[in-house]
Amino acid sequence: MLSPRYRPSAAFTPSSRAKLPQMPELREVPDSPPPFLGSWRRVYVAVLIYLAGVILAAYFFARAYR
Repeated sequence: MLSPRYRPSAAFTPSSRAKLPQMPELREVPDSPPPFLGSWRRVYVAVLIYLAGVILAAYFFARAYR
């Protein structure tokens, strides 16, 4: 908590602050196609199928060596 006698110095008053640089406008960047399979949807589906295969293989491996 600040003491009642606290007064900010003149160096910190809003009128003496330097102007901050403005952020440049964001431009719309076109989404480029993936290097394989032709579309991002196909890449996502392929990754999900691969993940399901890894999970099934781990499941069957664990069942076989209990």
